[in-house]
This record gives sequence, C-alpha cells and structure tokens, in this order.
Amino acid sequence: MAKMSMIWPTELNISGQRWTVTVLDDPSEVDVFRNAGLWGQCVPSKREIRVLKSAPDQMLTTLLHEMTHAVRDHVLGIHADDGEERLVTAFASVLADTLVRNGLAKLPGE
Repeated sequence: MAKMSMIWPTELNISGQRWTVTVLDDPSEVDVFRNAGLWGQCVPSKREIRVLKSAPDQMLTTLLHEMTHAVRDHVLGIHADDGEERLVTAFASVLADTLVRNGLAKLPGE
C-alpha cells in the first residue's frame, strides 16, 4: 500500500469547536462500546474522533468520514440513519480522492 504524505492532526477545529483525534492500534478500542470491526468512530459527547491505525489512504478516508459525522451530529444536530451512513461513506471517499487528485494529500509516485 502506498504511503500518503500529510500532517496527521491530534486536534481539529470544527466550526469553532475543538475535537481531539485519537489513533488506535487495536480494533476493539475504536468503538467506545468495545465492538470490533470499525475503521473509526465519531463521539460527539466527547468531541472526539477515533481512527484505527491502518493504511494511510484508509486513515484519510476514515478521518474525513468521521469529520462528516461530527458536522452532522454536533454542528447541524442531525442524527444518523442507515441511508445517511451510506451517504457519509460515499462523500468521504470522494473527498479523499479529490484531495489526492488536487495535490492536497499526496501519494508517493504520483
């Protein structure tokens, strides 16, 4: 898997609110309820985004996915449903690809 060149944040300012970003090695630690199988999780009550350590391109997509949840949940006050989750996933994937294609995140060899 190609390495991505980007500055990995430990904090984000999302609409004037400070959010922490935590990278976790163990998949069972990503979900605050300790269920395995998540790439990331947005925890609005703690203003925290949790990301599983993985390939850099997956981590970027996951970070953007969880940032979208942060905007939706905490800033806009809109809560999730199954259809919305698919929208967030598609949006984050396209946004990550757009950042790479426009040189805002760079994959080696490109």
